[in-house]
Amino acid sequence: MKTKTNWLAILGVWSLFGAWFGNQTFIDMHSRGMHHSYVRMLIWGWLVGMTWVPITLPLLAMAKKFPFERSALLRSIPIHLVVYAILAMYTNAAKQLVTLWMHPYDPLIVTGSLRSLYASSFLGNLATTLAIYVAFVGVAHALEYRRTAREQELHAAQLQALLSQAQVLSLKMQLHPHFLFNTLNGIVALVRERENDSAVQMLVGLSNMLRYALESSGQQEVPLSEDVEFLNLYLDLEKMRFPDRLTVEMQIDPSTRVAMVPNLLLQPIAENAIRHGISQTIAPGKLTIRSARSEGKLVLTIEDDGVGLGSEYDETTSEGIGLKNTRSRLAQLYGENWSLTLKERVTGGVAVQISLPFSVAVAEPALSS
Repeated sequence: MKTKTNWLAILGVWSLFGAWFGNQTFIDMHSRGMHHSYVRMLIWGWLVGMTWVPITLPLLAMAKKFPFERSALLRSIPIHLVVYAILAMYTNAAKQLVTLWMHPYDPLIVTGSLRSLYASSFLGNLATTLAIYVAFVGVAHALEYRRTAREQELHAAQLQALLSQAQVLSLKMQLHPHFLFNTLNGIVALVRERENDSAVQMLVGLSNMLRYALESSGQQEVPLSEDVEFLNLYLDLEKMRFPDRLTVEMQIDPSTRVAMVPNLLLQPIAENAIRHGISQTIAPGKLTIRSARSEGKLVLTIEDDGVGLGSEYDETTSEGIGLKNTRSRLAQLYGENWSLTLKERVTGGVAVQISLPFSVAVAEPALSS
């Protein structure tokens, strides 16, 4: 349907051009005392316009492929010059063939061969062809910029939707009734035991975690240091719930702390490790978070020594909302330049490894005073 619409638009544009061209030629000839057939002149102009129809899409595609951008000028200019030269020869030949067939200038009879007519009109045709070719390039660039702008708008909208889902998911996990019950129950127990400082610490930690999730709602990416800080808020509460069963080890390479990562990336994965791995055993468990820089990539690893994936694990059916949402966000942000893998550890438990392009935030220039 779209292809049909494109061809109808092309036919419409060149029909209008042909009618305008024939009308202008008739008016010019009439002003010089020449009385030609108006209908014949309009048909001639329309046929001249139709000679552009079969080459319109190829010309638009060529103009998009070789844009007049600073980085591509050395490659694009020679190509455009060659295409313009070929186009000038084609349009002049097509116009003279139509002229010899239609005789639009009757009763002034056009005599001579195609070769002589072609030679006598070639220079005059150069300016007209150049004007149309420049218009072609302008339209092609405008269409490409419009397409790019729409894709960017759609991309931004998809990213915002995924970010909102991640924030809702994170809050949903944090407000999980079981999690809240145990956290609040722990606070009550601390109050009863008159350990008020510890109770206040848990309340402050819960408050800070929820506040961060809400205040960072508009950010697609944050430095790794911020995401680790939020993760620590969550893990501090978990360690209070499991003081004798949960050990956390952070191995964050200092050089990676400035790397940009998707907002709220680590917490849902750590939540999965604790809920589905460590908490399913009665033995003490350990959660390890590592970061490293390797060959232009930021590599993040979240490991637990819990129950593992199990023999029935299937990536397409066993992954929960958290991991699926994380994969979708990574795909939207980085295209194909990322990876997320889950695998059983030899010593027990699960290792989740994420690889992203290593990038840092570009500081905005300070305003001059």
